[in-house]
Amino acid sequence: MHTRCSIVAALAGACLWSSAMAMSGKAVTSVSSSGSALIVVTVADNVVTRTDTIVPRVNGVTMTCPTFSPDGKRIAFFKSGAGLSVVDIDGKNMRTLGSGGAGMGMAYIYWTSLDNGKRIYYYRGSGQIWRVNVDDTTRKALICDYTRTDVGGVNFCNFSLSTDAKYCVTRALGPSVDALGYPGGGWAHTFPPTVNPSTGWIDPSLTKVQGSDLENECNQGISVSGKLMWHFSGQHTSLYGDLWNHATNTAQRCNPHALFNMYTNVQTWLKPSPVMADPGFGVYLFAPHGSSNSDKVVTILILWEMAQQSSGGANMVVVNWKDQAAVMVTSNPASTQRIAEPGDFYLDGGPANSYQELDGTWTSFPGATAVGRAIDNARTTAPAATVRDRPALYNIRGARVGALDAGYSADRANLRGVYVAAGQGAVKKAVVIGNGSSAE
Repeated sequence: MHTRCSIVAALAGACLWSSAMAMSGKAVTSVSSSGSALIVVTVADNVVTRTDTIVPRVNGVTMTCPTFSPDGKRIAFFKSGAGLSVVDIDGKNMRTLGSGGAGMGMAYIYWTSLDNGKRIYYYRGSGQIWRVNVDDTTRKALICDYTRTDVGGVNFCNFSLSTDAKYCVTRALGPSVDALGYPGGGWAHTFPPTVNPSTGWIDPSLTKVQGSDLENECNQGISVSGKLMWHFSGQHTSLYGDLWNHATNTAQRCNPHALFNMYTNVQTWLKPSPVMADPGFGVYLFAPHGSSNSDKVVTILILWEMAQQSSGGANMVVVNWKDQAAVMVTSNPASTQRIAEPGDFYLDGGPANSYQELDGTWTSFPGATAVGRAIDNARTTAPAATVRDRPALYNIRGARVGALDAGYSADRANLRGVYVAAGQGAVKKAVVIGNGSSAE
């Protein structure tokens, strides 16, 4: 049952569709076959006017999850064999920022507006969310680790983060049960997740939004402001929306609940309108990702294949569901191996360093510097008498940063500062001290 409150009910009206409007801006995606090419597509009044390959295709090299910086001038993406990389929008000045992976191909890079747009949060694998300063890669930090050591490894199906890094949506799968402690589905919760003192583990349920439809669905995501959440249901032909009231930490369905449907909305809004009828092996939507500067805009893939396989080809579509506009920014034909990867869209028309709210107004990006500690090279230990059962290791903000091995040394030889070790079910806790210095 959905929580009913006057504030959320008023917000629900923000989901009502308005009349069609033209959409202009730039889209970024990668198109893959035996390798990937990173492309930037210029859109003017709902029409593709130019496509530029900014990083050429190389056999065997894939580039995934491209995401714009808050000012729209740079792009972050995962590059196989390199990791998290960044490049100017014209293809110049490409650099590697850190290792990382894209999990199931979803967009797990979020270039936040914090510290004047210098902080990128990304999924590094095995449940780890890292942050890096794009202009100084020595300022790198492991923000939290969703892995529960009593369960084992974890792989994200979804990780979405608001531009102020305060709100996120996660769906993580691990062996036998979900690694976050719940069977199937995903949660929207404040970020970073808090630690449950009774267990010593990260527990997103402590701050999860109440009344949301996300938990038992798939392809969950969140908009740039963190006020709109979405998910698929059933056959992946409609994207459904919930509004997150941050003041009450409650959610309510958008009105209408379906932001758009592939056949009744998107196919009508696209000009020219493609034929989305089933060509013999299925058509459905996949991998929605919010625009880097608009709550109204979502990028999404149209796949020709069943069972969530993309071998039949895929195209990326930019959808402004609020203003009833859509543009297909790639032109891969069905029955081919050409696949558009999840990407991003930067909307024109607003002031610099701002994002568009659901009601069409533009709001300045939050730019306050986040508090955090850097990760460098140090070794941490704790007295064996005070901890047990391969304890988890937390920083002073409560974020899980690792675990202690049987010898009560940190698994990762790269921690510095003050940490707390807490064993599963253990009553005692120990302070773990590195060399005490900090780079931030």
